[in-house]
Amino acid sequence: MIGNRLKKTRVLMELTQTEMSADAISESFYSKVERNLTDINAADMTTILNAHQVSFRDFFEGEKNLLPKKRALWKKLIVAFNRQDLKSLKKINYQSIEKYNLELVYKLVNAELTHQVN
Repeated sequence: MIGNRLKKTRVLMELTQTEMSADAISESFYSKVERNLTDINAADMTTILNAHQVSFRDFFEGEKNLLPKKRALWKKLIVAFNRQDLKSLKKINYQSIEKYNLELVYKLVNAELTHQVN
């Protein structure tokens, strides 16, 4: 069901329900959608997915497609960079970085935050 898939995507991207709803719908309505208590219309669904750069294909293929995981990891790197948060950067699992070929991005963010090139 759509609600289950939305929740899996949200959890994968480490977002709250408020963040995932992307101001398209209220948090309480979004919560009901996740619990399959109500349906979401196509326009709101599109707004939510687009806000998090999740294509319909990625969304509906789910775990068969690892792009949402890569996107979530990319987002963590960008958030750490934007917040100048070295502590958050260091918490990111480097094996995941290697798995999704994001080593260069990680190294660039790390170099910027530590002011050192390794």
